[in-house]
Amino acid sequence: MGVSWEDFRLVPPMAAKMVLDACGIQQPPVCERTVAGYLGLEIVEATRDDFADYAESRGHERTPAEGAEKLEACLCWAHNGDHCILVNQSRPEARLRWSIFHEIGHFLGGHTRAVDTDSTPDVRKRRDRTANKYAAELIMPRGMFLKDVQALDIGLSAVYSLEERYVSSMEATASRYAELHPDPVAIVWARPGRDTGANTLCVEYAIESRRFPARINRDTEVDLWTYVEWDSLPGGGFGTIPSSALHLSMDQVLNVQCIAPHGGYRFLLLLWPAEGGDE
Repeated sequence: MGVSWEDFRLVPPMAAKMVLDACGIQQPPVCERTVAGYLGLEIVEATRDDFADYAESRGHERTPAEGAEKLEACLCWAHNGDHCILVNQSRPEARLRWSIFHEIGHFLGGHTRAVDTDSTPDVRKRRDRTANKYAAELIMPRGMFLKDVQALDIGLSAVYSLEERYVSSMEATASRYAELHPDPVAIVWARPGRDTGANTLCVEYAIESRRFPARINRDTEVDLWTYVEWDSLPGGGFGTIPSSALHLSMDQVLNVQCIAPHGGYRFLLLLWPAEGGDE
């Protein structure tokens, strides 16, 4: 490879750009096998039940143990440098691509079994978040993605287009869309509220762009259907909602688009300020 990652492990955008430039990748979708091959990582197809046996047979330091049947991909380190990523090819392509890039993120972050052995759950969660940052920068490169975002009108149709172009999951694409959007937008994932009789949604989490004027809190109950007419969009709804309905510290009316990509038990909302939308 000829590149030392020691100076870049805490800066995923820089490390990802160096890898993609070295691979000559200039447009999406980014090929996971090209990136893995450049880094000296073999991608090995295996069934979930074969994960532990295969890793052990190769003499790898990090092997899946309990719960191996639930894994989509696993980074295995070998003492001789013969590292690999085991993948469960039965998984959907977009989901599997994210899992592979996540494992590449662990590799770039130096998250070896030796490092993880004595770590706390909080440390492991932090390393997973770091691996996700690498994955996002690799599968949806910052410069490419931002250029495509700017060429599209605000709306969930843009997220659909980007999901297809980058061969990423809806959830990862929506998150990246909000993270990098130059305008004030927010992505919200929500489930039906605890009080089913109230017909509300409960916020799981939200990601706001830098210019979005307020933070949307987890567990916020939203009476969305008072403001959104379902089926006003193909497979979803559109409306305007006062920021007070979201318990936000701002006085503004927001456009809201909503879809249910997971069959109605989970909803994706896109919010952005309505034109002339002071409350």
